[in-house]
Amino acid sequence: RRQRLDKSFLADRLKGARSYRRIAGYFRSSIFELVEEEISGIPDVRILCNSELDINDLSVAKAAREAALKEKWNQVPIEVAGLLRKDRYRALFELLTKGTIQIRVVPKETVFVHGKAGVIETAAGNKVAFLGSINESKSAFAGNYEILWEDLSPEGVLWVEEEFDALWKDSFPLPDAIVEEIGRV
Repeated sequence: RRQRLDKSFLADRLKGARSYRRIAGYFRSSIFELVEEEISGIPDVRILCNSELDINDLSVAKAAREAALKEKWNQVPIEVAGLLRKDRYRALFELLTKGTIQIRVVPKETVFVHGKAGVIETAAGNKVAFLGSINESKSAFAGNYEILWEDLSPEGVLWVEEEFDALWKDSFPLPDAIVEEIGRV
């Protein structure tokens, strides 16, 4: 309410960071319009988000699962998406193929990821945890009214890291078909 969280919090904390662990709820590539430079400089970025994966999709062949996700991805007309979001798709594709950013999805049948939290490790090795209502998107950090609570305590950081690690174990990598589609767009 008092200031844009992308400038007053996210960009500032990510600048020169060693790692970024994020439980995002929803992830949108629009975040790169705000902090592409900061994120691209971090050697280890891991983002967890929810998905519309069906539990049955997980038990079938990888190709079938990727085809279903690709179809969902293409619900927005590709021509429109390509024209409007070309730069951020390019940034996302480069980071995904470079290997410094990993995006994983948690199937909603396992648990619907609605909580939002993160841990940023600074260049000096200090860690800051944060939580609140913020998804990993431009609208959340730059436009919406959101709640964000920063916690520097070792106990708070450890709690968020444990939550992240538990969800990470239950998540699946963003399918190659989606990464290839991002590159194509």
